[in-house]
Amino acid sequence: MAINWRDRLSFLSDFLEVFPYISSGAALIVSLLTTTTGITLSSLKIFPWAIAFIGLGIIGIIVYLLASKRRTQLSILRNRDIIIDQDDLDIHVNKNGRFIERRVTLRALRHVEAYRFKFYWTGSSEDNKVICRDTDGYIAQTYPLLGGHLQWRPYELRFHEPMKANEIKTITLRYTMRDPRQRALPYHSFSYAHVHGCKKLVARLYFADEVKPDVVYLSHLDENDTPKLRRVLAFDIKLQAYEINENPKAGQKFSVEWEWTGEKSIQREDSSEAEKFIATIQGFDSAN
Repeated sequence: MAINWRDRLSFLSDFLEVFPYISSGAALIVSLLTTTTGITLSSLKIFPWAIAFIGLGIIGIIVYLLASKRRTQLSILRNRDIIIDQDDLDIHVNKNGRFIERRVTLRALRHVEAYRFKFYWTGSSEDNKVICRDTDGYIAQTYPLLGGHLQWRPYELRFHEPMKANEIKTITLRYTMRDPRQRALPYHSFSYAHVHGCKKLVARLYFADEVKPDVVYLSHLDENDTPKLRRVLAFDIKLQAYEINENPKAGQKFSVEWEWTGEKSIQREDSSEAEKFIATIQGFDSAN
C-alpha cells in the first residue's frame, strides 16, 4: 500500500502545533521593530537599508497573519493524528427522532489513544444515546467545549489498545436521537474540521412514510457555514433512500436539508438570529 507523503512527514505536525503560538507573537514584535527601524533609516536618507528593514516588516506581518490562521485551525482540529478513510452512515428519520448507524474507518498517522467527536441535536429531548457497538473501545463523555456552545455533546472513544502509526481501525457508532415533540430541524450536517482529513463520505437517508420529503438538497458549506454549492439529491428506488457520495476536501462541511410542501428547509439568509445560530452550528454533526 502506497503511503501518502503527508503521512511520512506527519512529524512536522508537532512543530506546526507549537509554531503558531510562538511565531505569531515573535513575528508581530519583529515586524514592529524592523518597520520602525526602516522608517528611522528612511528619515536619515539611508534608503537601501530602510527598504530592506521595511521589507522585513512586511514579511513579519504576513507570517503573523498565517500563524494566527493556523492557530485558529489547530483549536478546531481535535484529532490531528487521525485521517478518516471512509465515513459510512445510515440515517433513519421518523417523526419521533432519528437513528444513525455510523461505520467510520480511522487511520492513525502516529500513536493515537482516542477519537474525539461531538454532535448538536435540535430535537426536543436530551435523552439520547451514542453507543460503540464494537469491542475496540468505549464511549465516555468529555468536557464541554469552549465558546458557549453548551448544546454540543462532546464524546471520546478511547481505544482498549492505542492505534499505531498507519494502523487502520473501523468503529461502529449507533446514535439514538429522540424528538417526542417533533422540534428537530430538517437537516443533517457533516463536518471534517476535527480530523486531519476525510477521503470518502457515503451516507444514505431513509425517511419513514409519515415524514417523506418532497425534495432533498445537499449543500457544500464554506468555513463560515455559507452554502457555496447546492444540488437536489435524487431518490434511489433500489435503495429506497437518498444517497450521498463525496470526497471531502480538508475541513470541508456538508449539509443535507429537506422540505415538505409548504414547509421550506433552512433558509440561512432570512432566518432570525436564533435560527441563524442553530443553522450555522449544524443541527446534528455526526462527523465531528
